[in-house]
Amino acid sequence: MPINFYYEMQQIVHYLKKAEGNKACEAVVVSNIRKHFEQGCSELVLETYLKELIKHLGLLIESNKGTLIGANYKYAYGFINTLLEMPSVKNWVKTTGL
Repeated sequence: MPINFYYEMQQIVHYLKKAEGNKACEAVVVSNIRKHFEQGCSELVLETYLKELIKHLGLLIESNKGTLIGANYKYAYGFINTLLEMPSVKNWVKTTGL
């Protein structure tokens, strides 16, 4: 199942702007990933999506240096990078309490 990157990026940025702290940013990312798995997205498609997402977040971090919103983007960026290093994002997302 393909992911509409532009739409999803808008959604994540919207929620990250409202997030307060790193746990809230992680919850935004996990919620987004969980939604895609529930819609039948494969891990391969999700991995590609997450790699594109961190590229875009990197650009947002640069353009929002020194702001609270920029910090939220950094939290999400780091969290997604960590997830991409895991052997199975899907299994982890299923077991997390976020």
